Amino acid sequence: MKKVKEYREDFKIEVALASLNVNCSLAETANKFQLEVQLVMRWRNEFLEAAKTVITGTKHMEKRKRVESSREELIQEVKRLNLENTWIKDNFGTNSKNGATSTQD
Repeated sequence: MKKVKEYREDFKIEVALASLNVNCSLAETANKFQLEVQLVMRWRNEFLEAAKTVITGTKHMEKRKRVESSREELIQEVKRLNLENTWIKDNFGTNSKNGATSTQD
């Protein structure tokens, strides 16, 4: 049974970055690091997919921050309106049955 060799993450990243070099073919990169071409291709593809995830995640985080900011503004506005509504009710009084204001003599 053939034992599978494990590689360090920083080595995989180095190989993946080297494989993106336009002046060097995958075969040349594989030969340089004494690896199989398929392994270099897999690491390159995994690296590119991870990069997409980072970029997409960053965009998602920026959008989430904007939404949270808007949410906080809306919460503050609701609090202000509730306070204003309570003040109006306390100072002018309302008839809860028909919404008419009562007059005080």
